[in-house]
Amino acid sequence: MPLPSPPGRPPGWIPPGQRGDPPVILGGAKVTDTGHRVLGFNTSGATGFVDGHQVNQMLTLLGDYNVRLFMPPMESTLAITDPVQDMGPRGQHGQAMIDFDYPCVNRGNIMAWRFNGVDEYIEVPDNDLFSFGNGLVDYPFSVGMWVKWSGVDGTDKNIINKWDSRTPRYEWNLIVSVTEAVQFRVWDNNVGVSQRGRSTPGGLFEANIWRFVCATYDGRGGLAAQDGMNIYSGTAALWEGAVDNGDIAGAGAYVAMENTAQPVMIGASDVVVGPLPGDWLAAEMCLAFIVGGELPAGVVEQVYRLGVEVMQL
Repeated sequence: MPLPSPPGRPPGWIPPGQRGDPPVILGGAKVTDTGHRVLGFNTSGATGFVDGHQVNQMLTLLGDYNVRLFMPPMESTLAITDPVQDMGPRGQHGQAMIDFDYPCVNRGNIMAWRFNGVDEYIEVPDNDLFSFGNGLVDYPFSVGMWVKWSGVDGTDKNIINKWDSRTPRYEWNLIVSVTEAVQFRVWDNNVGVSQRGRSTPGGLFEANIWRFVCATYDGRGGLAAQDGMNIYSGTAALWEGAVDNGDIAGAGAYVAMENTAQPVMIGASDVVVGPLPGDWLAAEMCLAFIVGGELPAGVVEQVYRLGVEVMQL
């Protein structure tokens, strides 16, 4: 016998998902695989796909530490002023600042930006959400993403930052240095070049190898700010954990970061008179995030391992 319909439902009612319903339509694109979601689309159909399950797990992990920005990415091409979507709860969408030479490329079940290292970068407008100091005290935060660097060297190369050395508007930056080390620094704009940070051994970044990098800061501020920082790293083959082993004492009497009007920049920073962007990073990058808390080591490793899965490394 057929089961009776639930209270308030007509006789013969069948639950959704058991009716042979047609595929869901989203922006002209069919969502036929429950393991994937169409996240970017236009009138011509889908422009980007990611694995919804794994990316949502990553977002859930980061969400416990106050997600400020989360970019998988979701767009297949980037032209000047094209939006770059923030999948996090804050909706802090960025934009491409020039036409990108190459479309985004699929890496496993996700897409990756491709920066030419000459004139391409992404900018997210300034917002208090991306500042972690008020001139008196600092607050905890963490930043990270996956990077496959082309190996072009000779200058510092910017992964992600909120940093302008010309105006100046110093806050924080995560870079690959001239020595191919990863450096994470916070800056006290009130006293110019005063900074504190951590650095990895030279040569950590190998050319054409996907590497996950995450920097965390507990917000302690003051002259010992570097003691509250960690840089974590891993490749597809190996989770290396905390890899920083050098303090950056910097110059001046660091107190705390200031809240400036500098935007967040990915792939470059404002280091040229103007201020204009420079210190370009030639690389593929994806899964960028900023959270308003210090990620514990175990959570950072979980985020890394989800990245390995979703990128099928």
